Amino acid sequence: MFVSAVGLGPFAGILAMTVGSLGSIGKVYAEAMEAVDRGPITAMEAVGASKRQIIQYAILPQSLPLLTSYTLLLFEGNVRGATILGLVGAGGIGLELTTAMNRYEYGHLAAMVLCIIALATVIDQASAIIRKKIT
Repeated sequence: MFVSAVGLGPFAGILAMTVGSLGSIGKVYAEAMEAVDRGPITAMEAVGASKRQIIQYAILPQSLPLLTSYTLLLFEGNVRGATILGLVGAGGIGLELTTAMNRYEYGHLAAMVLCIIALATVIDQASAIIRKKIT
């Protein structure tokens, strides 16, 4: 849909990933916020707290670990997805991989693959550290 709207290239890939990510993250954010303990919310409503205060002091502190975890998971998936989108013509690192394969530049290709693996590993380890600190 986006390729026909804006043409082949990185912008179409960015739009596709953005729309998919917004839908996914919106759904899991809503579910995480609905799953919080109602006790603090009820107590704050009883003392006359505003909606903003209830969200800031009752809902967000309880749901923050899940929100952070989902955000990091989606970011990690998008980094991997960007590589695949590039392989099919949406630009980015995947396009460089395809170009290196077509030119038989296997040394360059191997270096890029190793960098992608290293990047995915670093993101995964960083997200594990962040999740451990907030839980």
